[in-house]
Amino acid sequence: MGEFDNEAVKYLVEHKRMIKRITHYSLCGDEVYKQTLLMNADQTFRINSGPDIRYIDWEHYEGTSPHTMRIEDYESLMKSDCLFARKFDSDIDSEIIEKIVDINR
Repeated sequence: MGEFDNEAVKYLVEHKRMIKRITHYSLCGDEVYKQTLLMNADQTFRINSGPDIRYIDWEHYEGTSPHTMRIEDYESLMKSDCLFARKFDSDIDSEIIEKIVDINR
């Protein structure tokens, strides 16, 4: 989605209990709850579409999923302007997760 206005963010925060219910028993609920709630709300929100702020490597996809980040992807992640990244798996490479967590301490 894009960047939300303040009213959209307030709406999501006010509905955190509903978000927990939606995402608790769903597959990939964390990836769809924002647009689901906002598009089904009784009010309209301004959503700016702009550059994607998620770093996802589909170039080296694995089956039907994006590439799982590994320590060798660290420099590319840090050079990007993205605020979020997908996808990480501690069973595959916990070192990259630990390194990212460490820079944010």
